[in-house]
Amino acid sequence: MRKETWTPIQLRWVLHYFLHRKLVRELIKKHGQEHGLDGIIFLSAHGKPASTYCYWHFGKVKKVQEWIDRHDGKATALVISSCNRFDRNVTSKHSIIIHPNRAYNLLELMRTKGYGIVRVRVPSVGYVEQKPYLLKKLGVP
Repeated sequence: MRKETWTPIQLRWVLHYFLHRKLVRELIKKHGQEHGLDGIIFLSAHGKPASTYCYWHFGKVKKVQEWIDRHDGKATALVISSCNRFDRNVTSKHSIIIHPNRAYNLLELMRTKGYGIVRVRVPSVGYVEQKPYLLKKLGVP
């Protein structure tokens, strides 16, 4: 089985498909305006199946939640491009978190444009990707 290695260009295409969806753009923009945040910070790493959501960093296993805690509030959204084989949840106090809910590959993300694979967590609201009523509550059409 061939191990897939992602280039920065491939990552940009994956994120382009998901982040350029109108609803996601509006959610990020509104959240940033309301909370005085701007920009997006990315984590691109190979996921590591473990009891918590982890990734490989130069041969060491790191926790995704710790990465989120370090970057929370520094940007409107934190986008994690790292397999999440067991659909582990994450939390944040300030930034929107966008992450996969399974192990995935580039072709699958491009084909589905992130639908059903990508989760979106809004602080103090929770996961909104499958709950349209929460988006209306946030004022996003």
